[in-house]
Amino acid sequence: MKEKYLLIILLMFTIYNAQETENKTYVDSSNTNNSYRKERLKNSIPSYNLSKIEKLIAKSMSMNSFEETKNTDNINFHLSEKDFNKLTIKEKFTYTMIYPEIIPSNVNTDSTIIHEENKIFGMLPSSNNYPKWSVRQKKFLNQYRKNIQEFIQESSSKNQYMGLNFKKALLEINAIESIPFLINFYNSTDKNDKDLLTVLMLLVKNGKYYPFIRSNVYRQLYNDNENIQEFYIDYSDKNEEYILKTAHNFYLQSPKIK
Repeated sequence: MKEKYLLIILLMFTIYNAQETENKTYVDSSNTNNSYRKERLKNSIPSYNLSKIEKLIAKSMSMNSFEETKNTDNINFHLSEKDFNKLTIKEKFTYTMIYPEIIPSNVNTDSTIIHEENKIFGMLPSSNNYPKWSVRQKKFLNQYRKNIQEFIQESSSKNQYMGLNFKKALLEINAIESIPFLINFYNSTDKNDKDLLTVLMLLVKNGKYYPFIRSNVYRQLYNDNENIQEFYIDYSDKNEEYILKTAHNFYLQSPKIK
């Protein structure tokens, strides 16, 4: 039975790892809704000792040395605490970004929305079919939040692309300090990746910024009594300008985490 789970985990790792490469640049897929959706779901792969981490994961799988925990919804194969603690901060970052330790045991059909490329969503795309970070991985991200932001900014600037995993990491650690970078990065990458606007809005929302909470944009996107995963506003220069300006103003008045 464990061998079966190892095959599942290896397949999931291969799929997840194949989504993005260091040389990836963003491609405008506005003419093909399915292609744009795939772009939104792609991840960035850090280069910090990547080969070492990939070999360590593969070796652990082949030797059945991964530790296993599971419940009715998820399977959790992960490096032993000993092996995990031996990794440097950069290596733990690479491991966490390419190998979320919580693996769904059930696969569901994801819903799609027509013409996603013309919309600004209130939430980042989410799929129950993809791995998620474990408690210890989230703890690591938050413990080294300053380093994590530096790694993400360095890698994204180098490749002119920010994958879904990087965006989620910034939200996990409430990276208010990265708002100026996100604004500049969005403006410097042909404004193709509208999920960067989503990240900015979520950082502002999490900060309970009153001018945003009382806005029409907020009311259209966020309703605690509804399933907001697919709520969106149409992309327009006006909406874009509002989001960027609001995020900038929020950053200026927000206390920064040191």
